Amino acid sequence: MDTELELKYLICNDIEQNQLIENISALLAQPDVSVTPSQKYLSNVYFDTQDKRLRSLDIGLRIRKNQHGEAEQTIKTAGTVVAGLHQRPEYNLPVAGSFPELAEFPAHIWPDGEPVAQLQAALLPIFRTDFNRHCWMVQFADGSKVELALDIGLIVANDQQEAINEIELELVDGDAEHLFELSRLLISQLSLRPGQRSKAARGYQLAFNNDAEQAAIPSFDSSVICLNESMNIRESFVSGFSQALMLKQQLVAAYLHQPKLELIKQIADVLALSRHGLWLYQDYLPESQSERIRTQFSGVLQDLTWVESALQLQELTTASGNYRKKVEYSQNLLTELQGKLQGFPSEQEMKMYFTSADFNELQLQELQLIVTLDTRVASESGLLEFASNWLDDGLQQLQRAISMEQNMAEQQYLQSHMVLVRSLLTGYWFGQLFAAEERCEFRRPWLDMHSGIDELENLCLLRETLQQQSKLPKKLVNWLESQVDCLIQALEHCRQVALSIPPYWR
Repeated sequence: MDTELELKYLICNDIEQNQLIENISALLAQPDVSVTPSQKYLSNVYFDTQDKRLRSLDIGLRIRKNQHGEAEQTIKTAGTVVAGLHQRPEYNLPVAGSFPELAEFPAHIWPDGEPVAQLQAALLPIFRTDFNRHCWMVQFADGSKVELALDIGLIVANDQQEAINEIELELVDGDAEHLFELSRLLISQLSLRPGQRSKAARGYQLAFNNDAEQAAIPSFDSSVICLNESMNIRESFVSGFSQALMLKQQLVAAYLHQPKLELIKQIADVLALSRHGLWLYQDYLPESQSERIRTQFSGVLQDLTWVESALQLQELTTASGNYRKKVEYSQNLLTELQGKLQGFPSEQEMKMYFTSADFNELQLQELQLIVTLDTRVASESGLLEFASNWLDDGLQQLQRAISMEQNMAEQQYLQSHMVLVRSLLTGYWFGQLFAAEERCEFRRPWLDMHSGIDELENLCLLRETLQQQSKLPKKLVNWLESQVDCLIQALEHCRQVALSIPPYWR
């Protein structure tokens, strides 16, 4: 039995195959590194039962043949995937024919009582993958070996097909740091993004025409990070940071498939959540490493600050927006708002950004922190105490930022927004550790307040743009001030309700 440790990247542009091979070969021409290239054609048939019993056990079964007709059967059992880093135990055995022989595999890989003979009888070929693999075996000065594989081909099932165009880096022997070293070299020159889904996962989706095989993108709510109170503090960081990283990559993949401003906003929200985690756990993380990543987060978030304004303008100008009919009272105002929206980065520019070297480098730094952090170190306090202390801190800062008794004015709400956001981010990290009913009751008015201030910012943008007009439409001005007054009243109600509910963590 071997345990794969590999990084997978998907190639995001249409570079010609021979040019790609030349580029990779040139990149690997490094001092103190020896490279042995090779090439082979691999044909793989994946098997399961009609009811996908193996899939339900998180077991992958295939037979692979090379260009010489030599066959090998492989079982991969449950593993982990974080940010394109795949770790799965695998069992490889020679096989004489074109059909798996389950009895040849070790008995311990099967759940107790699993009827292996019945599984054998029910096996069917489900899909196949056929691809050319261009390999570079890279040996470093310390003896470590990493296999870099460029796979180009097809996944085929039910007369449908999907392209394979990816790079895998597998640690064959030695120090895993070299995986990151080679990855950094590749992302510096190639348009790539981490690949979370294996060829097998994509094959199952194609074979069963089942969108559920592709993980649904969760919304940015209290379920983003799910921690367990049995974890120690460092384990909880690794778990939460990994979950945020995986969600961010799902959102990026969704944006590359179908660009929407809302997805960029969610990506920025997850980036902010991850950066907030580095701050919450700073006493338990390597100082220089975490500070470097926080700086990188801040740089990317700065690059994405425009999306808030873009969403506000989209809400004000789209035909389905809440305020479009009112904005149409002034054609000059509508034209100016639409002009501002055109000044933001294009969809193509954002696709390039999300596959750029800088964005990939941030994800690689996050992954390195996850992989290298020693979670075995005991903590002086338990996770629940740690979480409660931070939740208390966030609430206290929020209470200092808002009035506990007097009514608040428009500017006070706007100025308190970032304090509210930070408190909510702490809740996203730790909320799942506590009872759902009390948590939801406590957070609901604060989340409503957050949404209300977002809406207030939309109206402020509209008012600011309106005031720049040479002629102010009186009807629109009156309506706008009425909307702001009504919203302030709603925010006052949210504030009073929020302050009356006891914290769920106490």
